[in-house]
Amino acid sequence: MMERMRRAAPWLLLAACAAAMGLAGALPRLRPKAREEAAAPPPRGVMRAVGEEAPLRAFLPREPVFWEELGAWRVHPALDRAAETARAERAGRVSRVWRDRLWGICVELDCAGERWVYRSLAGTDVREGDLLAAGDALGAAGACPAEAELGPHVHIERFRGDAPLDPLGE
Repeated sequence: MMERMRRAAPWLLLAACAAAMGLAGALPRLRPKAREEAAAPPPRGVMRAVGEEAPLRAFLPREPVFWEELGAWRVHPALDRAAETARAERAGRVSRVWRDRLWGICVELDCAGERWVYRSLAGTDVREGDLLAAGDALGAAGACPAEAELGPHVHIERFRGDAPLDPLGE
């Protein structure tokens, strides 16, 4: 009895936190890897790549999904796109370029009051202060540890202030 309670405790805590945040309906009914013999359903928001520039994972700013690589429940306030080259969605100025342990090379653009962040790059030739037009190359798409199951892709985030916006929206 105590062993069953010990195994259930993390899920009960997760359910209580989700209910307090109003996200109870967003949690899946089955735990990933609950049984080795049961096939895990595909993660919500994951789409199959069809070709160049195909979306791989959708913008999910309020629905937590379990990320195997991170071992945690997280929202996905971004769009993952299969591409060979990362390109600026809008014209803007490069405000920051950095390397992240989980996300690879990252580039941040300031675009008319919005902040666009491109992650999972294998390399880049842009530098802080560069002015870019829409469609200009930011660098080669790469694979990052945070989303290793997607392979080479570009992770695109868009914000107004701290609020995430859909990169495909207007």
